[in-house]
Amino acid sequence: MKRFLTLLAVLMLSATALSAQTNSHLVIEPGMKYKQLKSFYNPKDYVSSATDPYSRAWLGLGSFLSPGLGQIGANEAGRGISFMLGSALVSGIGGAAAYNLVGLAERDSAGNYYIPDENMKAATAHLAVMLGAAAADLAIKIWSCADAVRVAKVKNMYYGDLMQQHSMEVRMYPSVNVAQTSNGVKPVAGMSLAVNF
Repeated sequence: MKRFLTLLAVLMLSATALSAQTNSHLVIEPGMKYKQLKSFYNPKDYVSSATDPYSRAWLGLGSFLSPGLGQIGANEAGRGISFMLGSALVSGIGGAAAYNLVGLAERDSAGNYYIPDENMKAATAHLAVMLGAAAADLAIKIWSCADAVRVAKVKNMYYGDLMQQHSMEVRMYPSVNVAQTSNGVKPVAGMSLAVNF
């Protein structure tokens, strides 16, 4: 038993030393933000895992539907609020241009709306602003979606490394084997120990 415990201690120490050598350039701590992590991790190196805490698909979809929502879902509230404010500003500019365009319209005797010739230049300018705002809003949605996916990848890699550095799993498995003896075959009970760190 003493030899087994000594062997286990040597294995744990050597694995810890090996882990420290391979990740010596990474100084990660719990609670780090994307701004710090993006210099450590390249999203192109990401490999999906069943234990990933952040879903790239859901965060990306959330950020496309409402810019910044995916970033907030990945615990990057400041980043998400920036996207939300940008989208709200562009939407407000487009809404103001639409309101001004409607204000230039007049009604004829049949009840139909039209733009008088003297207001056509202003109406064209307001329409251009509306279309530009719609294009800018779409660009912000796509940018926010791509950014949320990138944030999810980096944070998933970070949490994977964090769990490897700060966790140890010990499992014991009962086992029953059959042993050949001089008196015949006898069942032999035992335990297997698995240590992951």
